[in-house]
Amino acid sequence: MTSTYNPSLTTNKDWVRYYLGDVEDPWLFTNEEIAAQLTLNEDVALDTAIEMCTAVIARYARKASSPTVGPFSIDYGQTADQYRQLLVDLKLQRGAAASPYLSGYQLDQAEDGDAQPFLFEVGMDDNLYSETYEGTRSPTGWPQ
Repeated sequence: MTSTYNPSLTTNKDWVRYYLGDVEDPWLFTNEEIAAQLTLNEDVALDTAIEMCTAVIARYARKASSPTVGPFSIDYGQTADQYRQLLVDLKLQRGAAASPYLSGYQLDQAEDGDAQPFLFEVGMDDNLYSETYEGTRSPTGWPQ
C-alpha cells in the first residue's frame, strides 16, 4: 500500500488528493483506494473526491466524540464538521460545471424513442379551434 502526491497535479489521483487536502503524511487514503474509486467514477477526479470526502466523514463520525488519554483529548466531531463543509464546497464546485440539458435529451445522447418529448415546439400556441363553434376554447378545454 503506497501513498504519494505530486504537487504538479499530473494525474487524477493527485487531483483527488489536492481536493481533499490529503497531500502529506499521515495520509487519509492509499493510492490503491483512490485508483479504485476513480475507476468507479469513470476517472473523474472531482466526483471521486466527493465520494472519498463522504468516506472521511463516515470514518470520523464513527470514532468517539472526545477520547481522552492523560492530559490530551481529540475532538473528532470538529474534524468531521470540517470535512462536511469541504463536501459542500466540492459539490458547489461540481455544480458550477453543469452539463446542458434539454427536455429529456442531453446534447451528446443518441436519440431515444422512450425519452420524453420536447416541451416546446412550433405551433404549440396555435388555436386549432378558431374556425369552429368552440373558437374561444383551446384543445385542452381552457379558455384562451
